[in-house]
Amino acid sequence: MRRAGRLATLGLLLAAATPTVARRPVFVRRLAAATDDAAAAADADEGSCRNARNADDDSTRCQLAKSDGCDNKYAAAYYCASDAGSVSLVILYACWLALLFVLLGSTADEYFSPALEQLSEDAGLPPRFAGVTLLALGNGAPDVSSTIHAVSSSPEGYQLALGALTGAGMFVGTCVAGCVMVVADGAKAQGALLRDVTAYLLSAAFVMWLIGVRKVVSLSAVGCLLGGYAAFVLAVLAADLWHRRPGGPYE
Repeated sequence: MRRAGRLATLGLLLAAATPTVARRPVFVRRLAAATDDAAAAADADEGSCRNARNADDDSTRCQLAKSDGCDNKYAAAYYCASDAGSVSLVILYACWLALLFVLLGSTADEYFSPALEQLSEDAGLPPRFAGVTLLALGNGAPDVSSTIHAVSSSPEGYQLALGALTGAGMFVGTCVAGCVMVVADGAKAQGALLRDVTAYLLSAAFVMWLIGVRKVVSLSAVGCLLGGYAAFVLAVLAADLWHRRPGGPYE
């Protein structure tokens, strides 16, 4: 369910990351121009985190990391620490990252999932339809802001954002889905699983064609991605209504 929301975000990202061409819509050209300006400003900034990473000596690296151009307290603490201190900071950062993942999971388990379940029951939404709409919106909404920030922060930001979106989709489709099947003692709805995987593969193939073959992302291409998501949601709703019909298996 989460993958469908990420594909819509991926469409918006592709519009921003594609080189400027005359046939692209006005808002796409403006977003790309703003991204280019931010990238040029990042290159011109002598105190950027990239320059701190490429500095020759430790004092210069620390000075650049503490400058306003970098503006990253984690990087400043790492680059200004000694060799032993930097190793300790890496371990500390890894533990902090693990703690954040645990907190995120517990927050979703204690607050987000019960609220979603109650909202679905009050609205009379089938569980699977609520999963591909409300749950996908809740999980995919933070990706919009983080993706735009990654694209506008540095010249290579779009590569990070693309990797994050595609990597998250792969993680959900492999690790998360595999763990769910193990806990649930197999795939209970094999037809629905085949439908979801097919929709994801078609969307990924379309994105690959846009990037690798056509090399131009226009407003119509973004509309096709959003329309594909809408068609997928309608297909899920139609399947749920069919199974809940009088005499159906979920009546």
